Amino acid sequence: MADSKYIFYSKETRWFFREEQKSLEQWFNDHQVFFDEAPGRTDYYLRMSAQQNIGYKLREGKTEIKMRLGEDESREFLNGHKAVVNNWVKWSLELKSKADSPDQLYTLDKSAFLELNKKRVLVTFEVSVDHSVQIINPGDHPAEGCQVELTELIYKDQTWYSFGFEAFGENANLDRNFKLVTNRVMSEIQQPKLTIEASFSYPSFLLELQP
Repeated sequence: MADSKYIFYSKETRWFFREEQKSLEQWFNDHQVFFDEAPGRTDYYLRMSAQQNIGYKLREGKTEIKMRLGEDESREFLNGHKAVVNNWVKWSLELKSKADSPDQLYTLDKSAFLELNKKRVLVTFEVSVDHSVQIINPGDHPAEGCQVELTELIYKDQTWYSFGFEAFGENANLDRNFKLVTNRVMSEIQQPKLTIEASFSYPSFLLELQP
């Protein structure tokens, strides 16, 4: 399909915290990825009252629309970690002009968007056809795999932290990629105990931020 390069499927889970998670940060440090070296960025999310199945954002010269597919599922991982897992489809389109703020594009007032300042560390795993899993170099983009991320999120005077997995590739391979990488990573993480109560999709988390 001609439009396939704009469409991305994923299987994801995330946890959100109000406190820094030093033990999780240490896992990234052990893989030579450090918050001190992570660039910051600002993402703008369109406010959508009571909407947990779709998100719209402007980030780094792109517009992205993301829609949940199917229902949430609960999963238990190694070491007793638990989470809500979602499947998503995303349309990502690059803008002609590198607008970095919604008021440069839309007639909507800027207050129609949630402005989140982010700093993120990322480790990406490639999944091969023989089901082997390996970490790849930063900036490489394998066809099949899963990224593991730890993000600092600042909204107004609130600071949050998010830890999550995002499996990517052919739709039929998403569950495989997700399982292989979460098994690998969760076997290495003892603390903190990741609970299903702290696990949200991004749209659900954004609803928590809105008055």
